[in-house]
Amino acid sequence: MTLENKYFYFLKHLEQLGPILKNNKDVIYTIQLGLYGSYGELHSSAMCTSANIKSALSKFLEVTRDTDISISVRTPSRYAQYL
Repeated sequence: MTLENKYFYFLKHLEQLGPILKNNKDVIYTIQLGLYGSYGELHSSAMCTSANIKSALSKFLEVTRDTDISISVRTPSRYAQYL
């Protein structure tokens, strides 16, 4: 499987989480964008590029729209990459 195919499924997984997050928005305060790397720390992965992180943040924002769920990242520089 190519890296592009893996990333496609990664984004599809985020879409699948959307209804679960919205159905449980009263008990979920924040979610961690720790889906890259061996330990989910947003490093040491070929998929951990600025473009992919921006895309994942956008997808998380899309699936958590109309909720108060915040999105956490490992370092503030990851938010800066999004902007």
